Amino acid sequence: MAKARDRTYRARDVFAANMKSLRVSKGLSQERLASLARLHPNYVSSVERRERNISIDNIEKIANALAVPIAAMFATPTKKGD
Repeated sequence: MAKARDRTYRARDVFAANMKSLRVSKGLSQERLASLARLHPNYVSSVERRERNISIDNIEKIANALAVPIAAMFATPTKKGD
């Protein structure tokens, strides 16, 4: 029997994966995203690598730089075929 934890996603992991996916789909480098969000490139890189516990203010900056709603940054992945 699967544990409930097996079916959950950590917000930091989901955010980082969505951030990278959106960044790549828009053809942005980490450096360009950092510039658009007015954040340091090293910070953006560490967020994408799941090393940072990002603040709500910086979540907003990144979502705005990617031109997506904040909720899109936390959309959980779906299985193929869903």
